[in-house]
Amino acid sequence: MLEAELKHVKKTLWRVAFAKMSIARAIKTCDFIIFNIKTTGDPIYYPLATAIFVLYARPFGDNNGVGMVSSKYANYDSPEKRNFHEWLIHGRNKFYAHTDSEIKYYDVNNAPVGSVLQLSIVAKDMQDGTVEYTTSVQEPELTLEIIPRIKVICEDLLKTLLAEERELLRRLIENGYKLEIGSNVMDLE
Repeated sequence: MLEAELKHVKKTLWRVAFAKMSIARAIKTCDFIIFNIKTTGDPIYYPLATAIFVLYARPFGDNNGVGMVSSKYANYDSPEKRNFHEWLIHGRNKFYAHTDSEIKYYDVNNAPVGSVLQLSIVAKDMQDGTVEYTTSVQEPELTLEIIPRIKVICEDLLKTLLAEERELLRRLIENGYKLEIGSNVMDLE
């Protein structure tokens, strides 16, 4: 194996291993929600839902030094799963990890209905003649029923990543890369 090809395989293996770790953590987070969270009002639900979106999308972002995992791993067998993948990436980039206050939502005719994030201001008339104001941001709520569907797409992706990892390791070993019994640390150079 040429030095340039070896470096490419090592970087690809790093990206796949990183993706595998992130997706496995997303699956564990889905499981935690499925088995422990009974309502979206649970105080830990929103942070866990945010973690799922971030963990799923991490490998598909530009990781400094090695780049992003190939989108071929998210080439799911159905349009529904491919759309779901795009929804998770979009949700991470526009809502969960970053905030885009100008995102609109649309009706069935694709006409804009309103903003996804809305500022709510409540004015309360106090008995002493003053007015008290409070603000909050209203945002869409991810239902509990969607979590098992997210888990399924993560499991599909993890299977693909595991198969790719085995193939990359096979290529390294067949081309003379030496791995010792026990723990090995691979330099990307």
